[in-house]
Amino acid sequence: MPIFHSHEYPRWDMGPDLAQIVTYPGVELQGETLGALLEQVFDSLGVRIIPADPPKHFKYFSKGEVENFVLVDIHIERDGIEICPKQDLRFPLLASDIVEAGVLIC
Repeated sequence: MPIFHSHEYPRWDMGPDLAQIVTYPGVELQGETLGALLEQVFDSLGVRIIPADPPKHFKYFSKGEVENFVLVDIHIERDGIEICPKQDLRFPLLASDIVEAGVLIC
């Protein structure tokens, strides 16, 4: 099953002493397509992720939030290669994929 990460479900973080990196397993979710996985994110975690404008990014609503969101870019790591599916909700996922919704920096 694909693994999901976001700023609320990070892949890694700095340890309490800031001298080591702590890694996290992510959330295993079912989904044969990006759209199906995002539905599972909502059903399992209560996080709503929907396409935004411009047609590359997504609006990320934390659990219980209906108005405030952050813009994220979704990337898929597959066999060491990073793929940006933009807003293609029909993009096929493999069981070994890592799907990351990363907050936009700029």
